[in-house]
Amino acid sequence: MGSLNKTGNFAPAKTGMSLRRAVCVLLLAALAGCQSPNIQTQRKEAYGRWNTNRAKMLYGMASEHLKNGQLDKAQIRIREALALDGEFMEARLLLGKVYIEQGFYDQAVGQIQSVVKTHPDVGEAVFLLAVAQEKNKQLDLALENYHKAYALDDRNPTAVTSAAEVLVQLGRVEEAQRHVESYLSTLKDDPTIHEIAGRLALMAGQTHKAVEYYRRAQNLDHQNIPYRESLARAYFYDGQLAKAEQTLTSMLEMKGFTPSLWYHAMLGECYLGLNRPRDAKRAFEAATQLKPSDADAWSNLAKAMLVYGDLERSSLSARQALDLEPAHLEATLTLGYVMVRKGQAEQAVPMLRQAVRAHPDNGMLLLVLGRALAQSGNRVQAEECYAQAVRLDPQNQAARELLAALRSQEMQTN
Repeated sequence: MGSLNKTGNFAPAKTGMSLRRAVCVLLLAALAGCQSPNIQTQRKEAYGRWNTNRAKMLYGMASEHLKNGQLDKAQIRIREALALDGEFMEARLLLGKVYIEQGFYDQAVGQIQSVVKTHPDVGEAVFLLAVAQEKNKQLDLALENYHKAYALDDRNPTAVTSAAEVLVQLGRVEEAQRHVESYLSTLKDDPTIHEIAGRLALMAGQTHKAVEYYRRAQNLDHQNIPYRESLARAYFYDGQLAKAEQTLTSMLEMKGFTPSLWYHAMLGECYLGLNRPRDAKRAFEAATQLKPSDADAWSNLAKAMLVYGDLERSSLSARQALDLEPAHLEATLTLGYVMVRKGQAEQAVPMLRQAVRAHPDNGMLLLVLGRALAQSGNRVQAEECYAQAVRLDPQNQAARELLAALRSQEMQTN
């Protein structure tokens, strides 16, 4: 109903306007209520995206820390990433890698296994689990997972070579060799498979096969210094000394190569075998300059000086080796022989006797002692030394000749 206003006209009541306003307010409230779950969902999704992005950023930081060897920092960042996103597979694998680098192999296995359980078909995860298990000395499990990793991802030849390494650790060298050789045609363009085939061939004493494998590896990765060194070693053990020497000297032209103690020692041995004592002397001198505290380097120099004909320097070098390592067998042999050559047999006998007591099965040592005894006038004991050397090695021609010559002299004397 209305009412009369001051002018006497009829005015509508205000309650109708209030009612409409109330209805609008209720309608707006209802609409707002309908939209609130969507807003909550959007907020939740936005928060999730923020967590994911933050986790990825922390993952990147952890990766850089790991690359730089900052393992503790890497672990902190990656744990923060996993706290934000517990299903971040790559982050959990990275934590496993950090644990491996830290030497926490049990923890590494646990982290990576949790990934493999939920992602059994991810080759990278299975491979990394095998690495952690190998480090943790779970060799049979590691071997199984290396095989699985390659089956899942045949672009990872490291799984094949790693399986071979595990077989070697298990003492199954022949099986390792068969395993590697079965992949040679499949992975013919991968140098690592040929390198490990060469190593296994050397372990089996198959030096000629080792040469071929190392040659292939070196041809596939021409600037790889360890492959070139291994090829030289294979040539040396196969008796191809000229090729070994050529391979070693060619390394001087390789970028980043610095001659090591091993390099000078093997080069010197090649020169000795090629009857180039002057070159051998230079190589072994370089070794003694590189590491004056190495007894082997001085012993090698003593041998080269003996072949070179410089008995005085041979003696001095052998004594230097023995000062560094009193029981050094090669130095003792060389010094004893030099002393016999210099007419100092009586002084050599006590040193050589002591060495024979430590190495009773060394035929060369028995021969040098025998010569020292014979020169000292003790032919009976000299004969015993020569006879013992023949018993140890019936094919030892030098021992047989020395024994025969000594007995012939005795017969002529009698």
